Amino acid sequence: MNERQQNILSQVFKKGQIKVTELALLNQVSEVTIRQDLTFLEEQRYIKRTHGYAVATDSDDIETRISVNFGLKQQLAHFAASFVEHGDYVFIEGGSTNSLLAKYIAYNKSVTIITPSCYIARALKDSPVKIFLLGGEYQKDSDYVVGRTACDNVLHMDIDKSFIGIDGFDEAGMSGKDRKRAELVNTLLTRNIEHYIITDSSKFGRTLPHRYQHQYALSGFITDSAITAEYEQIIGQQHIPLYKIDV
Repeated sequence: MNERQQNILSQVFKKGQIKVTELALLNQVSEVTIRQDLTFLEEQRYIKRTHGYAVATDSDDIETRISVNFGLKQQLAHFAASFVEHGDYVFIEGGSTNSLLAKYIAYNKSVTIITPSCYIARALKDSPVKIFLLGGEYQKDSDYVVGRTACDNVLHMDIDKSFIGIDGFDEAGMSGKDRKRAELVNTLLTRNIEHYIITDSSKFGRTLPHRYQHQYALSGFITDSAITAEYEQIIGQQHIPLYKIDV
C-alpha cells in the first residue's frame, strides 16, 4: 500500500463513506487514479465501492461490530478475563471484543475499570464495579474519548493491566485507523504494566495508517487459531506470548 492509498483509507474511515470526486480533490489526482486505488483497497477488503462512493467496511457502531463473529469474540473475551485478578485496576481500550470483556469481568471480578469508551461506561452503569471514564475530546462517531487530556489521564492513573484492540497487523506490527485513538494507545503503551492485545485473526495482513508502538514487552497476544504460521512467527520473533482460541 503506497502513501496515497493510506491517505485515501484514512479519509474513507474518517467519514464512513466519501465520494470518488471528493477523494480526487483531497489527494490532487484524477478520478481515474482514485478508482484504481479504490479497486486495490476493495480487493484487500478494506473498503467497498458503491454508486460513486467509497465505503468503509468496518463500522464504528459497537453494536454492529459485536454482532459480527459474536461467538468467537465472546470466547476471546472470556479467555482474556482469565488474566484479570480481583483488585486489579484494568484499562479496557475499546472495540467490540473489549466491550464483551468489560461486561464479563464487571460481573465476575472485583476490579476497577478505566476506559476511554463511553459505550463501555454506559454498558456497565448497573454493574457493581467502579468505573473511571477518561476525560478529553469526545468522538461522536466512535463514542470514544481522545486528545491531550485523555493521554494525560492514562499517564497518571493507577493501572495494573491493559487490554487493547487493533485494526490491523502486518509484518511491521500493529496499526489503527484513527490517529487520535492511536495517540492514546501509544501513550498507554509507554506505561511499564501488563499489556494484552486482543483481536480476531481477520485483522492479520491488514495495514492501517497509524502505527501502534510498544516501549515495553507485551504480556500477551490473544487471538484465534485461524492465525497463519507467518504471523505466528512474527509475533514469536518479538517474544510476545501468543494465546490462541480454537475455532
